[in-house]
Amino acid sequence: MLLRRLMTMTNSGMIRGSVAHPVREADDSENWTYPSHHKVVAKQVPDGKEYVAFTDPEGDYEFEPLPPGSYHLSANTTQGLWAKEGRVDVKPRGCSSVGFELRAAGSISGRVTTPSGEPAKYASVQVAPADSHRRWAFATADEQGYFEVKGLEAERYFVGIEIEDNKGDLSPRGKAYYPGVRDRGLAVAITLGQAESRTHIDFALPRAGDP
Repeated sequence: MLLRRLMTMTNSGMIRGSVAHPVREADDSENWTYPSHHKVVAKQVPDGKEYVAFTDPEGDYEFEPLPPGSYHLSANTTQGLWAKEGRVDVKPRGCSSVGFELRAAGSISGRVTTPSGEPAKYASVQVAPADSHRRWAFATADEQGYFEVKGLEAERYFVGIEIEDNKGDLSPRGKAYYPGVRDRGLAVAITLGQAESRTHIDFALPRAGDP
């Protein structure tokens, strides 16, 4: 059916996909829901013309045939929820499938530097719940050491470098917690409210010999 539809399009293409929203249960498990009538926006690049689609009862959406070109696609249309956005190319008689995972809109951002004050370029920053075993989140710092981690629920979080230790084989020297310590007992947890953005969570990697 889809192939037949695409073959009838001479100078247009399609974007379709689904929107999912994990809901936290009392036992910390996630129950996946699929919101109905959730708005998805495709904004044409570079002229900014917008096209809109809405999800059906199963959380699926489909745009009407779109002109070929590049589009910025977003499902961030409900206050308090966030999903990763991106660019999609539409080709004649082509179909792109894009899924969205809506999570809480909380975020933590800041800057990480070396012990000498230089940017910690492309450092992998980790955000871990301080009081539960809920989902970890990650971000890569840019060339200036700035990072932003999105999709966070209301929680207390530790922020750092190499603080995840699933195998127990990471060197303590590689660890760094905000505000710039290696010892988890000295780390400062960041309290994040519902859909809150905490900025300027800046820290330097500890020097050799620092706790």
